[in-house]
Amino acid sequence: MTQQDDWTADRAKALLRAMFDAAVAAADPARVLAAHLPEVPRGRCVVLGAGKSA
Repeated sequence: MTQQDDWTADRAKALLRAMFDAAVAAADPARVLAAHLPEVPRGRCVVLGAGKSA
């Protein structure tokens, strides 16, 4: 049996934690949405919303 085939609970836990952290980082709104948002407006900005989606 080689070291690669020697799966321990600690190695499995570390791999699962790394996979979880990568998934959470990929879904981080600050990273995902930043490329799709317009530039910050200059001056006064008024935002209105109505209905259930607001």
